[in-house]
Amino acid sequence: MIPLVLGPTAVGKTSLLLEIAGRLPIEVISVDSRQIYRFMDIGTAKPTRTELSLLKHWLIDIRNPDESFDVMEFRKLSLEFIAEIKSRGKIPVLAGGTGLYADALIRGLADVPARDENIREALLQIESQKKGFLRELLRKVDPKAFETIHENDLKRTVRYLEVFLRTGKPLTEFHKESEMSGEFGIVILQRERDELHRRIEARVHRMIDSGLAEETERLLEMGYAPELNALKTIGYAEMVQYIKCGVSLTDTSERIIVNSRRYARRQIIWFRRYREALRIDLSTLGNEAAQVLENTILSVWGGKNG
Repeated sequence: MIPLVLGPTAVGKTSLLLEIAGRLPIEVISVDSRQIYRFMDIGTAKPTRTELSLLKHWLIDIRNPDESFDVMEFRKLSLEFIAEIKSRGKIPVLAGGTGLYADALIRGLADVPARDENIREALLQIESQKKGFLRELLRKVDPKAFETIHENDLKRTVRYLEVFLRTGKPLTEFHKESEMSGEFGIVILQRERDELHRRIEARVHRMIDSGLAEETERLLEMGYAPELNALKTIGYAEMVQYIKCGVSLTDTSERIIVNSRRYARRQIIWFRRYREALRIDLSTLGNEAAQVLENTILSVWGGKNG
């Protein structure tokens, strides 16, 4: 089976895979809906250039912030890259934290209606007149989606409402009807809650020290509007308020930490649906974590391909 390594933000996926790369012939396919964007390095916690030279990553820096990319494209490209990596005798490892992308691989794409531009335009018009209305509507018609979709993610909110308005059925119900694929072996990395919160806080401070504000300002100077879905990413959305509205850096930092912790909680809730997954509690392993993950990847890979 193909290893699919999932975990909440700041759990430590990248550092562990980098350590393993020194011993296993792996290449990583990113399962992250934000690392696809160019020019957004610090706030999306992309691997550095040095790290990318040590471990090949796919599906990073493939779109500009104003270009579209959807789950269908993700699935198509991922399957192509899996075949490419395997053809060279290496192990493809999918790794990230975007639940919708993971589901597209594990369950395939549900047979849902295509986009309806008229409905989308009407929903966006309503939101422009009454900010927050769509979020509250989503809570009523698809509470499971409400729990997992970030409050700033207008793009996915509109998509879930669009499907409901066209079919009278929540999009999460379509996902339930898709059968699980036996092609992927799911590995979920976990940490104790307080430890994960400390790691999130430390990461946010590193991002700010590394120039998150300057990176956001460059994006705005390049002409990328704050209304873009890409710039509603946690970290950038708060920094736009810091740059444009005079919110203090201290308050901005705290808001990013709080929103990142909430996002991690939504990711953890999403990953609970994968009851057959192998779960690794990193909080209990210390220096043995990389070896345990390495053994798990080999076990999953060998289950079908060894």
